[in-house]
Order: sequence, then C-alpha cells, then structure tokens
Amino acid sequence: MIKPSFLVWFSAFFFFFSLYVTAPTIAVYAGNIYSSTALVGITVGVYGATMVLARIPIGVLASFLGKRKQLIQAGLVLISLGLLLAFIPKPIFLIVSRALLGLGAGFWVLYTVLYSSYFAKEKLPQAMSRISVAYGLSQIVAALVGGYASDKWGWLAPFAIGIGSSLLALFIIIPLKEEVNKDHQWTFKKFTGAINKKLLLISLLAMVGFFVAFSTL
Repeated sequence: MIKPSFLVWFSAFFFFFSLYVTAPTIAVYAGNIYSSTALVGITVGVYGATMVLARIPIGVLASFLGKRKQLIQAGLVLISLGLLLAFIPKPIFLIVSRALLGLGAGFWVLYTVLYSSYFAKEKLPQAMSRISVAYGLSQIVAALVGGYASDKWGWLAPFAIGIGSSLLALFIIIPLKEEVNKDHQWTFKKFTGAINKKLLLISLLAMVGFFVAFSTL
C-alpha cells in the first residue's frame, strides 16, 4: 500500500509542474500578442497578485472546513481551467488565464500542511525539506519541458502539458483519506492570536526574497 505522504508528495510535484511549465515562455508569448509591454507586465504579474489576495482566505477556509484535500482539488480545477482559457484566441483571456493560475497557486500552502500532518512533530523540519524538494525539482523539470515543448510544438503546447499535469495531480490524491483534527478548528481569536512581530518580520523578509526572485522575470 502506498503511503499517504507519497501520494501528497507526487501530487504536489505535478501541481507545481502545471504552474511553472508555462513560465519560461509566457512573457515572450505575451509579447507576441500584445503591442504594449505594460500589458505583458500585467499578464505576468497578475499571477502573483491573485495568489497573494487568495492566500489568507484559502488558509482560513481550510482551517474552518478542515478539508484540505478537497480544497487542493478545487485549486487544481482552477489551474486546469486557467490553462484551458489560454486556448481561446482573444488576448484578454491570457490575462484571465494567468489570474486563475494565481488563484490556483494560492492553494499550494495546503500541500505543506497536509504533507506535514503525516509526520511526527519532531520530524516536521524533515517533512518541510522533502516537500520543498517537490517544489524545486518541479520548477527545474517544468522549465526544461516547457521551453522544449514550446519550441517543438508551438506556444500553446506548455499549456496543454500543464492541463495534463494538473489533472494527474488531482487524480493522485483521490484515494487519500484525511482525518479532520477538531482541536485545530479555526476561530477568529486563534487567527489574530497567531499574528505577532516575529511572524510579520519573517513574512516581510519572505516578500523581499520573492520580489528579488521574480521582479526580473
């Protein structure tokens, strides 16, 4: 029998792969569609904007419902739909496509929570490092596959591959059974109580790190 943590890991790999397989060529592709570099910037940047806006509501909703698996699957459906919209031959739909991808990407934090739930407390750092490998490895593979596919079969090929990858990620976790921990149900008091100066500082440093990494894409 396959361990639940393995299913989550491989699903996370294909989740991230579906998000990043279009990344190597999206700016160039948008440049061929739009005459304005501002629109190219919007196309690339709207992904991050919708992801940031969705991140906290998704986390709160997951804690309130206690259904991380189902929410991950909902995120994967959003990613598939977003990638599919890119095939509509109207420029505006590429921006909508990226916006939906950003919303779907906001669900990635649920993978880390779900994956870590299968490990003992003293092994949580190990769990985080393992799920981070899925994130990093998928980016490397997606960049290679996306660039090659675009060169070989055209601009929309990475989007088609991404749809297949997101659906695969969805089906991988279908057999997964998740136990709801009633001791960790969401309340507004718990949410506000978790906010402190240390958390805000770490969050700010993470924001700066992501800005440096993505501002020159």
